[in-house]
Amino acid sequence: MNTNESLFDIDFIEENEENENENVRDFNNREALLFAIDCSPSMFQKEEDIYPFKFSLKATISFLEKYIIQNHSDFIGILFFSTDKNKNTHDYKNIYIFKNIDVPDSQTILDLEEIEKDNDLFSSSIGTNESVNFSEVLLTISQMFSENNKTVDSKKVLLFTNQDNPIPDSLSKENKTIFNIINDFSFLKILVEPFFLYNAEKPFDFDIFYKDFFETLYADNEEYLTMVSQDISKRLDQLVTKIHQKEVKKRSLFKIPFHISDDLTIGVEGFNIISEQKKSSYVWIDDQSGKVADLSTTWVCHDTTQPLFPSDFKYSYIYGGKLVVFTKDELFKIRNFGKPGLTLLGFKPLSKLKFQYNIKHPYFIYPDENQYIGSYSVFAHLLDTMAKMEKMAICNFIPRSNSSPRLVALLPQTEERDENDIQIIPPGFNVIPLPFADDIRTVKNNACERGK
Repeated sequence: MNTNESLFDIDFIEENEENENENVRDFNNREALLFAIDCSPSMFQKEEDIYPFKFSLKATISFLEKYIIQNHSDFIGILFFSTDKNKNTHDYKNIYIFKNIDVPDSQTILDLEEIEKDNDLFSSSIGTNESVNFSEVLLTISQMFSENNKTVDSKKVLLFTNQDNPIPDSLSKENKTIFNIINDFSFLKILVEPFFLYNAEKPFDFDIFYKDFFETLYADNEEYLTMVSQDISKRLDQLVTKIHQKEVKKRSLFKIPFHISDDLTIGVEGFNIISEQKKSSYVWIDDQSGKVADLSTTWVCHDTTQPLFPSDFKYSYIYGGKLVVFTKDELFKIRNFGKPGLTLLGFKPLSKLKFQYNIKHPYFIYPDENQYIGSYSVFAHLLDTMAKMEKMAICNFIPRSNSSPRLVALLPQTEERDENDIQIIPPGFNVIPLPFADDIRTVKNNACERGK
C-alpha cells in the first residue's frame, strides 16, 4: 500500500480524532403519527383475497408492535371515519377516535387484534356508515395534533381508504372548506401519506379529488408530491411491500445547509446508514398509571444545598499545573469552528478515491425542502450530472456546532427500482470522511515473512 499518495497533494494538519460519543446532539425526530382508517362498507368487501379494512388494521398493528419492541419515543393515534357511532371532542357524526395521540401501549394492540379477528365486535361497538363530512375528518385530525402537548419534530397522517371521491356531488360546496383546512395543514406542517386500497378491477381515480388535495397540500414540497404521484400506480398487493418499508424508522442525524457556491445554497439532511446496535435506554414508568413519567433534574450546591442555575456553572482545564476557569460562553467560542454546513470546494474523478481512504463509516445525505425551497430539484441535477461524469465532490463538512471541520468526499448514488417499481436503492450522496496524514500508515508484514 502506497501511503505517500495524497488525494489533494497537500499536507494534512494533524489533529486528534474527535470523540463522536461526546457532546453530540442528534435530531431525535420525535414523530406524532396518526392512522386515519376509512370504515365505509366498501372497505369490508373482499378484494384480491384481502379485506381493505383488515389490511389497514394489520398494518397498524404491525407498526405498533415494532414501535413498542424498538422502544421508540414517538406518539401514535388511531382515528376511524365513516363509522356508525361517534366519539370525538366536537361530537362530529361518523367520526370515532379510537386512541388519542400518545405513547403506544400493549392494550391498544390487543384491542385492535380483537377487532381484526371478530367482524361482529367492530359492527356492534363502532359500526360502519356510508356518509361522513370529510372536512370534519380533517378538522378532527388537526385538533388531535393540537391537543397533543408534547413537542414533536414531525406530524404525519397515514390515510387508508378505497374511496377516490370522499365528497358526494350533493356536498360539492364542501370543497372550499376542505381546501382552507388543507392550507392549515401546510402551516402546521402536517404531512398526509395515502394508502389507496384498490385492485385492477376497481381502479382508483386520483384526478377526481386527491390530485387537487395533494397539489394544494404539497405546493411547496416537490419531494412529497412526487412520492404521492408514484404511489398511485401501486395496487393493493404492492402496498404490502410499501407498508413494510415504512416500518423502518429513518432518523436524521443532522440537517444543514449545503453551500454549492456563494450564491447558491440548498438544504440537506444526513443519515447514518451503518451504526452499531446498542442497548435501548430505559424509560421511567409511573407505577400507578403505567404511563411514561415526566422527568425533571435540579442541580443543588453541595455546601449550601441551594439550587444552582446555569449561570452558576463554571468549566475548568488544568494547564501548567494551574486551574484555568472558563465560562460556558467562552468554552463555546473555543470549540466553535463555524456554523454547521457542507461547503463545496471542488470536484475530483472517482478514481482518486482509494479504498484505504474509507476509514470511518459514511453518512448519507438527501435534500431537505423545508430549509430551502427548490433544494430537491438542484440536488437531483447535481447528483445526475456527477454520476454521468463519474465525479465526486470534495467538501468542508461541519455537521454540528461543536464539531471540528472535516474534509469529505461526496459519492453520487443513483436510484434503483425492482420489477414492481419498488425503490431498492435511494438517490443521494454518500459522505465519505477523508483521512488525515496520520490516519493511514504502512503495515509491515513481519508476521507473514516469519510464516514463510
